[in-house]
Formats: sequence, C-alpha cells, structure tokens
Amino acid sequence: MVAAHPTPGFNNNVGLDIYTVVMVEQMSYDVYLDNEIVFSVLTKKQAEEKRDQMQQMIMAGLKTDYTAEQISIKYHS
Repeated sequence: MVAAHPTPGFNNNVGLDIYTVVMVEQMSYDVYLDNEIVFSVLTKKQAEEKRDQMQQMIMAGLKTDYTAEQISIKYHS
C-alpha cells in the first residue's frame, strides 16, 4: 500500500505502480466450460494453464460434447 506521507525523495508514483502490479496479480479468475464454472478463484496464470490443458485434451480426441472454443476465462466477481 502507498504511504500517505512518503519519506523525502520517495516517488509516490512508483509506489502506486508497484501496488497496482501486486493487486492485478492477486485478482481471481474462473474457468468456464460453456456457461458453467469448472475451476474457480485461480490466478490468471493458473486459469490460462487449466484452459490450455482442457483445450489440448479436447483437440487430442477426448470424447466430449464440448468444443475447445467453449472453454473461457472470466474475472471472478
């Protein structure tokens, strides 16, 4: 968190940038198959890995009623 009264010489914008990067990394995402959540409250990287794994399984011939395009990532709200 950015200090309300930074020490002399401290660039408050740098602190805000670091805080923003940390908060973005902590945002949660869900992986959807069609319109149903199959994995919830993941980091963006984890969600992307799950999506990629599921898409690869479908493209490799796993029998399913779904297509790789039906797998999506959405911000967890």
